[in-house]
Amino acid sequence: MKGSNRVKGLIALVSVIALSIPVAASAGVLDSGTRDARIHVSYGDLDLTKTAGVSTLYARLKAAARQACGPTKFIEAGSVQRKLQNEACYDSLLSRAVEKLGNDDVTAIHTG
Repeated sequence: MKGSNRVKGLIALVSVIALSIPVAASAGVLDSGTRDARIHVSYGDLDLTKTAGVSTLYARLKAAARQACGPTKFIEAGSVQRKLQNEACYDSLLSRAVEKLGNDDVTAIHTG
C-alpha cells in the first residue's frame, strides 16, 4: 500500500510539472511584439495581369504571414491567448502587406 501511494504521489507531481511547462514556456513569448513582424515575398515570376498570378501572389502572402505569426489553430498554438495573438498578428501583417503592395486585384481578393 505504501508503495502505491508513493507512485500516485509521483504521478501527480509529474503531471503538475508537465502541465506547468507550457505555461512557463509561453509566458515570455506572449509579450513579444509580433506587430513588428515583416514578410518578404517574391513575385517577379508571376503575371499579375492574370487571375492565376494574382491568386498565387495572395496565397504566398498568406503563407508568409502564417509562418511569421505562428499557428492560428488552438491545438497548435497551445493556448487561447496565443491563438488570438497569432490571429491578430496574421490579420495585421497580411493587411499591411496587401496595402504596401498596392495592387488593386490583390486588394480585391483580400477584402473579399
